[in-house]
Amino acid sequence: MEKITDDALIKEIKEHPEQGLKIALGIYGGAVKTICGNILGRDKKSDIEECISEVFFQLWKDCGRYHPDYPLKNYIYGIARYTALDMRKKLLKHSQTVTFEEIELALDSNIDTANSVVSQETAKDIYSEMLTFPFPDKEIFLYRYYFWFSIQEIADMLNLSYKAVESRLYRGKERLRKKLSERGVAL
Repeated sequence: MEKITDDALIKEIKEHPEQGLKIALGIYGGAVKTICGNILGRDKKSDIEECISEVFFQLWKDCGRYHPDYPLKNYIYGIARYTALDMRKKLLKHSQTVTFEEIELALDSNIDTANSVVSQETAKDIYSEMLTFPFPDKEIFLYRYYFWFSIQEIADMLNLSYKAVESRLYRGKERLRKKLSERGVAL
């Protein structure tokens, strides 16, 4: 398939929705699936599929709101992120009950509660520190460690070279290590 421009794809979705969405799914479906899977949990296959469908439905419904100065992939990834977050919120609201089997499994497992709490606190410290990173370092870390994009995908999304993304990840990890060790958090 030859490369299609963002404007041409939006026009195709408006004029021939079935064909346009098929093209969009072919181009962006893999990344949308990754985003949805990372937010919802990779084991929730039917929820992920439902989320992907909703993302492309929203794209069709709101394609008139797309602004051509903004990359279409970022627009679609934003729809995916917000759709998956909304879906996760709804799923969590409906799954607040805990079964006796789940409680027994938790009690029977050899999980060290103290270590688990320390790990959660360390993760919060890392996340908070990472949010202070300047552009594009913060985005690179989010895409890599929270949405699990490959280095090449991140490079493409941010119009950077593979090597630049790799270097920024390395320097960012060193920066995190230094900042957190100053606070007494060992990595």
